[in-house]
Amino acid sequence: MQLTPYKDSLTVPKKLIIKRGKLKIAMVRTRLRLHSELPNTTALWTYEGSAPGPIIEVRRGQKLTVEWKNQLTGTIPLTAARSKQVPGDEDLWHSNVAGIALSSDADEVMITPHIDDLHAHTVVHLHGGKTSPDSDGWTDNVHHLGQTQACVYENDMRSTLLWYHDHAMGVTRFNVFSGLAGFYIIRDADDDKVMSALRASHGLTKKARSPKTPLELPLVIQDRNFLTKANGDLTGELLHIVQDLPLNAAGDKGPMEFFGPYTLVNGTVWPHVDVRPGPYRLRLLNGSNARTYALALVDQNNSPVPNVTMQQIGTDGGLLGAPRPVERIVIAPAERVDLIIDFTSVAAGTKLRFLNTALSPFGNQYVPKPGDTAPSDLLVLPEVMEFRVQGKKCQRLDLPAPLSKFKALTHGDLPHHHNHRLVALVEDTNTFGMLTFLELEKVGPAQTPTPDGMLNLPLDIHPDDPANPLPSVDYRITARMFRDGNPWMVAENATEVWNIINLTGDTHPFHIHLVQFQMLRRTGFDPQNFEYNDGKIANQGPIISKGTSQPLEIGWKDTVRVDPGELVSIAVPFEGFSGQYMYHCHILEHEDHEMMRPFVVMSEETMPFMPSHGHSSGHDHNH
Repeated sequence: MQLTPYKDSLTVPKKLIIKRGKLKIAMVRTRLRLHSELPNTTALWTYEGSAPGPIIEVRRGQKLTVEWKNQLTGTIPLTAARSKQVPGDEDLWHSNVAGIALSSDADEVMITPHIDDLHAHTVVHLHGGKTSPDSDGWTDNVHHLGQTQACVYENDMRSTLLWYHDHAMGVTRFNVFSGLAGFYIIRDADDDKVMSALRASHGLTKKARSPKTPLELPLVIQDRNFLTKANGDLTGELLHIVQDLPLNAAGDKGPMEFFGPYTLVNGTVWPHVDVRPGPYRLRLLNGSNARTYALALVDQNNSPVPNVTMQQIGTDGGLLGAPRPVERIVIAPAERVDLIIDFTSVAAGTKLRFLNTALSPFGNQYVPKPGDTAPSDLLVLPEVMEFRVQGKKCQRLDLPAPLSKFKALTHGDLPHHHNHRLVALVEDTNTFGMLTFLELEKVGPAQTPTPDGMLNLPLDIHPDDPANPLPSVDYRITARMFRDGNPWMVAENATEVWNIINLTGDTHPFHIHLVQFQMLRRTGFDPQNFEYNDGKIANQGPIISKGTSQPLEIGWKDTVRVDPGELVSIAVPFEGFSGQYMYHCHILEHEDHEMMRPFVVMSEETMPFMPSHGHSSGHDHNH
């Protein structure tokens, strides 16, 4: 049984425009229809009975207290399983296939142990928000049925799209998969000007009724899979199924990612939306567990659409200074893209589509052309959503100039004294699937090499002039697991440069709580000689220059893609609050399996009194 693409209409969650400073949100179990051809509704865990949850909208600086109440009854509404290879095809896995009937044959599919006993343990995180540590959603601070998590959000940020989602230790991948995610929008005067320009283009006055299709469309994109009956018909119940690969010789299982064949947009499989020949603002959020999307706009023949313009106007952390034209939107889990798509030159009656062109696991690789499939690379059904153009043509859009006061940072803009840190993303070759972070510090001339080995970078990671590399530098491991001690200590109101080097074969979306940062550069290298096994570093290859950041990554960010064979350098201001926070990979299966570390922000005057004297794993850099 297959579902018909673009049959059902797009839904937009209800909007809660905050007038007062308090809000109560209940997490409840419900059933919703995800596609009209599914025989049944789907059991979900939700915020206020919708998936995604309601859109929370506030003004900049408008303080809001949210009481998140766990009213989730029963066990988690999904089946979690691991699949073996399909016989005769070493590249194709059961988990690629659209729907699957669970087999009693343990050689094919195995139910994840203890999943049927999992009740709701929740903690809400406002992703991208500048929040105090007691409201940030620390992963261990879970709440059970009947308990309430009270969070205070200052909202002292530029206008932007944030999102709220569950962050419970070890089960985030299941809780978010079951429906626990929603939009959170902060508005300011700059944002008001963008919305006024859109309304003017559509000929709408301030008092005019809102059109049937909103001019601004928050869109969360998520991939899912469903159980099937013995005859192959889909049941509609959620299936979280991953590839079954051993973590080690003892047979323990590693953090294999979920990649589902069906794409949901705002909780509907492959929806369509009616639009006028005019401009619309799409607030894109990738809410998937692991899948990166590369969205291509095509016509009904899967051909490019040259008469439609797409301009990026914002990122995770708000508006850019000016629009940037884009042809393909690459968006990793947790990233957001603020996009203007203009259908003004499209004839009424035309149908246009977003198709996914990214392979999975993502490593900056794509299918040759939109509409192509790649089952062995986990792209089975590329459909995402459809735009149906109809009605009267709109006027030309005149966006405000500048859009905002955004300024792109360079290394020269940073304070003269700032700290540099280095973290490596690694996979242990002797325990397949064990992905983790290695926090590293520079080894001084008098220091003895550690038994865990050292990482030697042929050029220093922060030259003022990349064309003239500095001498090689040795780095040693200071921490590798979430529960390891010795967290990084960061001075409040300091700006640091964090360098993230990816020594694995896949892209990882790197997210830091509390902050918005900017990318300084990407540096390419050859990792083929690098080895990390049994928790030790062996050897590594040379680093070579790879150029500057991609257009979609100019702007304030809280999540950045780190591709294989890259070192990404970001400038991170730590402002607003002090306390304990986290950074982690936002592939949820990785996050749940130790690819996460704590850090502590504290006032500079208290750092000398700490036992480790602040524990700086980086170094001070004066330029």
